[in-house]
Parts: sequence; C-alpha cells; structure tokens
Amino acid sequence: MKLYNTMSRQVEELKPLEDKKVKIYNCGLTVYSHPHIGNWLGYIYWDVLVRLLRETGYQVERTQNITDVGHLVSDDDSGEDKMEKGARQHGMTAWEVADKYTEVADHEAYEVLRLIRPDHLISATSCIDRQIEFAKQLDDKGFLYKTDDGMYFDTSKLDDYGKLARLDVEGLEAGARVSMAGKRNPTDFAVWKFSPQDAQRDMEWWAPWPKDGDEGDEKHLVGMSRAAYSDALQGDSEQQTESYKEYGEGVAELSTQQSAESTDGLASSASQQGGAVRGSWGFPGWHLECSTIALKTLGDQIDIHTGGIDHIPVHHTNEIAQTE
Repeated sequence: MKLYNTMSRQVEELKPLEDKKVKIYNCGLTVYSHPHIGNWLGYIYWDVLVRLLRETGYQVERTQNITDVGHLVSDDDSGEDKMEKGARQHGMTAWEVADKYTEVADHEAYEVLRLIRPDHLISATSCIDRQIEFAKQLDDKGFLYKTDDGMYFDTSKLDDYGKLARLDVEGLEAGARVSMAGKRNPTDFAVWKFSPQDAQRDMEWWAPWPKDGDEGDEKHLVGMSRAAYSDALQGDSEQQTESYKEYGEGVAELSTQQSAESTDGLASSASQQGGAVRGSWGFPGWHLECSTIALKTLGDQIDIHTGGIDHIPVHHTNEIAQTE
C-alpha cells in the first residue's frame, strides 16, 4: 500500500514499525457545536483507510481524541475557548455542551454513517492529570517558560521546529512585532493556560504553576477541577473523598484515608484563607491533549497521524514539537 506523506510531500510505501500492525492516531472533533460536512468528510477518509488496511491483512490499532476543552478561537493562543463560547451561545455550561455534542457526534458517526469505532476514543477532560504530568516533564526538561497568561513551549530549543509545514521560522522571527504578550518567539505556543483573573471558567483545573512565582504546597490538588474543589469545601469527608475520585485520576490514586485527610485539611485551610488556594487554576493548551492521548494509548511511536489539512501549520506542527 502507498500513501501520501505530508512530511516528505511524496507518495510512499507504507512500512509499519511492527510487521502487519499499523498504529493510527486521528485528530477528532472539537465538540462545541454540531459537526459539519467537512468534519465528516475527514472521518470517512479515515474509515476507508482503516477498512483497506484490514482488508489487505493489517492489524489496526486506532486512537481518536475528543477535544472538549482548550481549543481557542485563534490559533495564536488568544481569544475565547470554543467550549466556553459555545456554552454562552447555547445557554448551557461548557460541560453540558461537551456532553450534548459528543453524544450527537457519536450517534452520527457510528449509527448514521456506520463508521468503524476507534479502539480508543478519549476526551481531553478525561485525562487532565496525565496532561499536567506530561507538561511537567516538558517543564523539567527546560522547554517551558512562564508568561502572564500561561506556560509556553520555547520553539527555539528545537532545530527542526516547523519541519512538517516547512515553516520559514527565521522569516517569521524577522517579521514579528516587538510585543507578543511575553512570548519569546512568534512560533511559541501555550502548553498550559492560566484562567483569567477577572472571570471564572466552567472548565479549569489546579496545576503546579502558580502565577505569583511561588511553588505552592497543595500538590495533592493537581488535576482537580474547580467544581470538585468547591464540593470538597462544602461536603463532609466522605463526600469530599468521592469528589477527588470523580474529578481526577491522579487524585483517585490516593488512598481513601489520605484523600479524606487531605480534604479535611483543605477545607480547614481554605476556610481560614477565605477559600483561597495557593497555585493556579487553568486549562490545557489545545495541542497538549493529542500528544498525551497518543502516548498513553499507542506508545512512543505511531505509523500514521491524520487530521484536517488546515491544522498542519500549527496544531500538528506543535504536536510533533512537544512529543519529540
């Protein structure tokens, strides 16, 4: 079988890493509204590819993400989260919008169009703790730096950044404006965004990058949503423990006793401090989920990555940067 390779700009023979097994990652929908015909066209292409691979004797393992947080209206990491914008337009919470349009997409894809369901279908909000862990690894390796609105990936640390889209990085640098909201390079991208101080988002989680530069000591809160935190302050120890289990895989790994003790301590501390918790509330950058989900389900290397052609210059380019 021969396929067009975006990286080489050539049609090449498919040579899987493992004989007769192909690992595929599909960049899925952002579920802020009803899917359109362009979305389904991509899905049908992927479905045909999977069917052809299986028909010719390949074993296929496929992962697809569901973007339900972090996809901003602008590719330059500015503007409103599409989920929060959709919530305002529909008169719902962002969580309700995500649930509704995930269900709509699921029905249309696998019941109406009768596409093959991926082996792994994972939403961004279901693996926040893993995304934070992955971002922390990038930070520990020196790839991230802090700005007023988040943690950014320093693309100048990669000699081959932009190779997929064949970006003229030097040209972008030469034409860049002096002020770029604290970014060191015009191609740098957000790995984790801080929640705005003048508004509370529907979807936000505690992460170990406080805005004030202090480390903070509530490490047991990492990956916990604002909703679960509020529940923990208002409920008894048993209810608080359940909140930890429900909203964060990392928190759920704590023993029942540890979790109860932590929430008791949290409630006491927050009560004394007027509900404040040192640290920062925020949400993952758009590109982080795909790297995290692909690594979690398919391992360090995959054979085929698919997605919208419009995402090559930014989204897919940044996936490669942070994953490699």
